[in-house]
Amino acid sequence: MTLPPPTPTFGSIELFGAQIGGQLWLTDSHVESPNSDSYAIKAPSIHVTGGFYARRLTAIGGVNLWGADIGASLDLHGSTLSTTDHPALRTHALAARLDVNITNCRIEGGIDLFGARVGGQLWLEAEMPAAVLQMRSAQRRPLRHV
Repeated sequence: MTLPPPTPTFGSIELFGAQIGGQLWLTDSHVESPNSDSYAIKAPSIHVTGGFYARRLTAIGGVNLWGADIGASLDLHGSTLSTTDHPALRTHALAARLDVNITNCRIEGGIDLFGARVGGQLWLEAEMPAAVLQMRSAQRRPLRHV
């Protein structure tokens, strides 16, 4: 699934429980939630057999990947995620088979990696003005494909 870059997208993207049999590309996308208490990208329980690629993503309202299952890497390099009411990046119970790349990012609202499982490397280099990073129970270990 590919959203056309760099056309701005207003309103949220709903992918709750979606089953994607390949890659999910949101690179260079701009997504804004219509209200401050809602995520711009709502994708809890999403299953992506390939990678989730959102380089240079701008998500005003943040990204919710609670319980997401990603068959390859999660790549947010160069992204800007911002919110005031909840974590800007919610990856609670995320399972990524390969790497998670959160580098050269601006995160306003914090990151929730509680219970996340990363089969490869976790790369975290972000400007976080209100530095909130929750990583309790996060694990780095090889994950099997099922």
